[in-house]
Amino acid sequence: MSALAGRWARAAPLLEGLREPYGTHAACPGRWIEDFDEFSVLLREWGVVVTEADRRGWGLVGLPL
Repeated sequence: MSALAGRWARAAPLLEGLREPYGTHAACPGRWIEDFDEFSVLLREWGVVVTEADRRGWGLVGLPL
């Protein structure tokens, strides 16, 4: 977990730099994640989960949707 939390800590400040590329290559109005703002919220909330799990000494399980 500490490695994952460390990667998130390094990536989080760079997230805004993905706004333009996301709009060009991944935005999909009418879908589950329509735009960069929704994408950013999802990643930041997942970052909270990762950070808290690391703080507590927990692990995470990823399940496919």
